[in-house]
Amino acid sequence: GSEALIDVSLSENNVYQYATNDNIKDLLDNKRGILFIGLNNDNVSRNNIMILNDVIMSTNINDVYYYDINNIDDDINAYLINKLNISNIKNGLVIVYKDGDILNIIDSKDLNNDELSKIYHDAVAELIEQCDESC
Repeated sequence: GSEALIDVSLSENNVYQYATNDNIKDLLDNKRGILFIGLNNDNVSRNNIMILNDVIMSTNINDVYYYDINNIDDDINAYLINKLNISNIKNGLVIVYKDGDILNIIDSKDLNNDELSKIYHDAVAELIEQCDESC
């Protein structure tokens, strides 16, 4: 399988589960949580994964998914473009979703770590406000 996607510099406390072509539609259409679209071999992606991980660790959100863009196929690409209402699916997108609604799409490109941490924090706070005791 392709399980070993996230960089080992994440501790065993990493919050991510894996989104796959089989479950990504169900997640975005029916569930609530956060989806990180990343690229296994990309240092920016790895960096941002760790920043988001740190933000999530201070919350009670359990549903955080990592989707490796290397796995994308035409069907999922078309679905995501339509669902997210954006022109292309790329490395570094963070999607906050709840019950079929897209609450936030964050493009982490060109942001420094402090900016990114604050944006992630605000997006996560928004999701928590939409939830009850836990997500």
